[in-house]
Amino acid sequence: MGKNKPFEVPVDVSIAFYFAKPAKSKFKYHGVKPDLDNCIKLLLDSANNICWRDDCLIRSLRASKVYTDEEPKTVLIIREIDEDLQSRDIR
Repeated sequence: MGKNKPFEVPVDVSIAFYFAKPAKSKFKYHGVKPDLDNCIKLLLDSANNICWRDDCLIRSLRASKVYTDEEPKTVLIIREIDEDLQSRDIR
């Protein structure tokens, strides 16, 4: 978040968990452990008081697990929802 303060208003959240692709896998999407819901819970709880005041502010959530040939990573996109329907994205 850098110098940005935690969100205090409702937000929309998108998360992509990128996992190393096993040599024998022919699939693009990650369908083994860890469970997606466990990854989400860990990330959202960890981001309390850093990305948002509390994860109860999350209005909507989209998440996926994907294999990658690149470095494994997690991408979190937060979109602030305000009364004027303007948004502020933090990546």
